[in-house]
Amino acid sequence: MHVISWLLCVEGQGEYAEAAVAYEAAGDQDAVVRLNLDKLKSPHKAASMVRKGGSREGAQRLAQYCIATRDYQVKLPLV
Repeated sequence: MHVISWLLCVEGQGEYAEAAVAYEAAGDQDAVVRLNLDKLKSPHKAASMVRKGGSREGAQRLAQYCIATRDYQVKLPLV
C-alpha cells in the first residue's frame, strides 16, 4: 500500500518518467502505457510495453491514442 501511495505522489508531482519506471518495476503495465501516452508522449514505448505484457487495456488505449493523434506510424501489437 505504501508503494502505491508513493507512486501516486511521484506522479502527482509531475515526475512521470520516474513514476513510469517504478510502475514497470511493480508490474503495472497499464499504468506505464497510460503515462507513456498521456504524459510522456512516447507511443513507441507504450507499444513496446503492450507487446511485452499483452495487456488488452493497454492495446485499446494505444489504438485510441493513435486514432486521436492520427499517428499511424506506431505498430499496434495484436493482443
